[in-house]
This record gives sequence, structure tokens and C-alpha cells, in this order.
Amino acid sequence: MSEKMRDLLKKILAEETSISAKTKEQIQQTLASAGSQSEQRSAYWKANLNILGWCLTVWFIAGFLLPIFMVDALNTMSIGGYPLGFWMAQQGSIYTFLVLIFFYAWWMNRLDKKFDVHEE
Repeated sequence: MSEKMRDLLKKILAEETSISAKTKEQIQQTLASAGSQSEQRSAYWKANLNILGWCLTVWFIAGFLLPIFMVDALNTMSIGGYPLGFWMAQQGSIYTFLVLIFFYAWWMNRLDKKFDVHEE
């Protein structure tokens, strides 16, 4: 609900004495639910940004830090006969990205259900 609409409803409640008590109650409930919806949207968006930040951190580590900047340290180990640094640059980061996609979708479905914005 916009600020203008909220102000208008508050003005109607303050000035209008000819409206019924039931209508006044409905306006007050609308105003109360608008505030809680705004808080719920903010909490949902904050949780969304939090998980997005964690996913981007894992993406940065798997996509840049390990295969590019730490390749020499990783090449001291091997997977299937290939140096780990080479494997992370060629395969490991791709597997990590796929896991991140599925993790993000799963987590967002949980978050959507928690805030009751999920699809049926």
C-alpha cells in the first residue's frame, strides 16, 4: 500500500464521523495489515539477499580463487591422475555451479513457503 493511500485512509478515519463502525474497523485492519506486509516483504528480501551473498561467495571461491589464484597450491594434489588445479578449472567449478543452482532453487522454495509466497 502506498504512503498516499495510507495517509488518505488515516485522514478518513480522523475526519469522517458518518462512516459506520464496521467500515472504520475494516480501514484499521487494512492499515495494520499493510504495515505487516511491508515488514514481511523486507524480511523476505533480506533473507533472499543473504542466501544470494553466500552463493556468490561460493561462486567466487570455486570460479576464481581456487582455479586461478591457487592453482599452484592445488596442483600438488591430483584427482584421477590430473592435477587438482587443472581439474578445478576444467570440471570442479562447473560441478560447483550446478550444485549452487540446485541449492539456490531448493533454498528459495523453502523461503517462499516460509513467507507464504510460494507457487502451488
